Amino acid sequence: MRTIFRTIFLIFTFFIFYQNCDPEFDKYIEILVSSNSISFDNINVNQYSDKNVTIENSSDSDDNLKGDISVVGVGFSIQSGGGTYSLKPGQSKTVTIRFNPTAAQTYSGTLAINHNSENKTSPVNVQLSGTGNSISITVIPSSLELDFGNVTTNQILNKDITITNSSSSASNLSGSVSLSGSGFSVVTGGGSYTLTPGQSKTVTVKFSPTAEQTYNGTLSLTHNATNTSSPVNVSLTGNGEDETIIISVNPTSYDFGKVTVNQTDEKDIIITNSSSSTSNLTGSVSLSGSGFSIVSGDGSYTLTPGQSKTVTVKFSPTADQTYNGTLGITHNATNTSSPVNISLTGNGEPVTDIMISVTPTSYDFGNITVNQTVDKDITIINSSSSTSNLTGDVSLSGSGFSIVTGGGSYTLT
Repeated sequence: MRTIFRTIFLIFTFFIFYQNCDPEFDKYIEILVSSNSISFDNINVNQYSDKNVTIENSSDSDDNLKGDISVVGVGFSIQSGGGTYSLKPGQSKTVTIRFNPTAAQTYSGTLAINHNSENKTSPVNVQLSGTGNSISITVIPSSLELDFGNVTTNQILNKDITITNSSSSASNLSGSVSLSGSGFSVVTGGGSYTLTPGQSKTVTVKFSPTAEQTYNGTLSLTHNATNTSSPVNVSLTGNGEDETIIISVNPTSYDFGKVTVNQTDEKDIIITNSSSSTSNLTGSVSLSGSGFSIVSGDGSYTLTPGQSKTVTVKFSPTADQTYNGTLGITHNATNTSSPVNISLTGNGEPVTDIMISVTPTSYDFGNITVNQTVDKDITIINSSSSTSNLTGDVSLSGSGFSIVTGGGSYTLT
């Protein structure tokens, strides 16, 4: 009997000793979490932001840290590091959490970390918060089409597109402007941009066709707005047409005829840009030839379709001879070659005697009742055989007489 009790005592003593010596009976595990809350601040709707949480098994732990990780809350998700885990003492792991708001509102959630540690109750909850921002872009024209119509080749037409960040937006609108398509280019407003809420910017697009054909292009507007997908594409169209400029000159030649030496005669020449022209008529007016000169209308000119200009040419012969000259009109018209040359001719006629005759040379009105009147005519004639004008003036002296008509200066061919 004594042997039996002694055996039982030895077994009990050995069990107590083994329990005190085996670490499996009393192991310490300590969990460390890098943050107890994460704020994602303001994130644009349909955009996302990632942040990390680090979980560590303390180097002071006696055994592995085990558990599982999950997230609760709309708008939050685990990108990496979720599910079950096992960390040796001193080992750590990173959990990446994504916030992806789908509406302009405040979001909250929880990252739940279940564990077997002794220093904290399980689970450790990391509070998650974030706000979804709304950014609204508007583009004018709203049709997202820019039609330049018909433009003469090698001419230029500019049109504007306006980009606006709505005043109700919660954040800046940012992106870039680029263009593709032959014949089109961005004059101003290209490249990257940032617009505060309520702010606008203008993009000026140039269309400059080089051939008679149809052109197509695209203005691409990338952005971070939440009301529409990026990029916003504005279609560009335009047609190049051959330039048509029609010049007409009237008359095409001028004969001044006979002009007395040291006398002058003036004639007008009309230059017109046809109303059916597609562009301005430009050029210059000059004159060559002795005896002729331009009174008005010389030098450079620009005429819009349908517009005319007058060139006044003077002929001033100084000798008894024939004169020839040319009025040269350079131009950019397509209906005839440049310049248009207007031939000028005229003859100088020698000065001859100028003869005057007056009929009658005297007048007797006879007896006239007081306060009654009698009219008589006197005729002045230029009886010269030359082309020279007779000039002078008519005046009267003497009480009781007056000129009814024909007084003052005169010129008679």
